[in-house]
Amino acid sequence: MEEASTTLEAPEHAPTPPNRTSRKKTGRTVPFGTKVTAEFDEAFRELAFKKKMKHAEMLEEMLALYQGKDK
Repeated sequence: MEEASTTLEAPEHAPTPPNRTSRKKTGRTVPFGTKVTAEFDEAFRELAFKKKMKHAEMLEEMLALYQGKDK
């Protein structure tokens, strides 16, 4: 019986998504996790998206503001 497709013979590799940029290295190595309310999560993610910031950057900026430091 003849195969209908030859994709099984092709090498395996993940397709590269179009217009994907590489992530910049941040130097952050310590994992940080916590539980928050759904409302906080939604507001935090929306603000980070609007400001085009990583979540860690947002937390660092928020801490600096809370401590009275300008970034």
